[in-house]
Amino acid sequence: MANSRIWEEVAELQRVCEKLGGFTLKLNWEILHSRKDSNPQDLFLHQDGKLIAFLGVYDFGGKIELCGMVHPDYRRQGHFTSLLDQAMQSNKLHGSKEILLNTPAASDSGVKFLQARSCTYALSEYQMKYEASSDRLAAEQNDCSRVALRKASCSQADREILIRLDVEGFGLSPEDAARIYEEIGPEDASGYDIIERDGIPVGKMRVYRHQGESWIYGFAVFASCRGQGIGGKALRQVIDRERKLSHDIWLEVALDNPNARKLYEQAGFVMQEVQDYYKAQPFL
Repeated sequence: MANSRIWEEVAELQRVCEKLGGFTLKLNWEILHSRKDSNPQDLFLHQDGKLIAFLGVYDFGGKIELCGMVHPDYRRQGHFTSLLDQAMQSNKLHGSKEILLNTPAASDSGVKFLQARSCTYALSEYQMKYEASSDRLAAEQNDCSRVALRKASCSQADREILIRLDVEGFGLSPEDAARIYEEIGPEDASGYDIIERDGIPVGKMRVYRHQGESWIYGFAVFASCRGQGIGGKALRQVIDRERKLSHDIWLEVALDNPNARKLYEQAGFVMQEVQDYYKAQPFL
């Protein structure tokens, strides 16, 4: 099936599930749209001429995340269990260091399903949306002259900067971080902003734009440069840039990262959704 066609089906299934459930599914569209072909690890189930179930498999440098959904008319028939069993027995998951299954915290059925599978709660993330009326960062961060953003290239030098920041900022091993950027091309690299102070790289973030929304991911500053207002100045510039596009601006932050959450709230980001992650082992 053509790549664009299958993702149209996934998007439609997502709309149906979210409308009924009143929550937002985290399907990592920035990753799905970057697939060169449909990922052989992603699982699809068609019935009655339409997509009725989907399970996305996302590799974050040795850590695997899973998130999926089943059409409301086809639930309680074992479809998601079947897809999950297939995924958990795949060779790719056997070699992973950690397997996390994601569900919206507001989805009672999702939480109960994972608990019934003997998955253990691991962590939660806020999904936060920018609201100009809550923005208190402007006056404090209006002098951004020393801090600038530039688009990353697919050069080895920029790759190494991104890898180092993922190691320092998110605790990845150098090997796992390198895997994320193994096949980064010019189009993929342009989604990353390198944060520079006085021309020296000190941080990075990724901005993914889709259907009138801008999502900020992977925001990190080198440990030696934290506490100096660099993150706030960089965030100020990104907010202003994306607002000029008339986009809604979103980001995610872990509940155990109070400093980042404080900065985002100061910048006008308001919590909208909570995503829960549960830890699993192969062959649940």
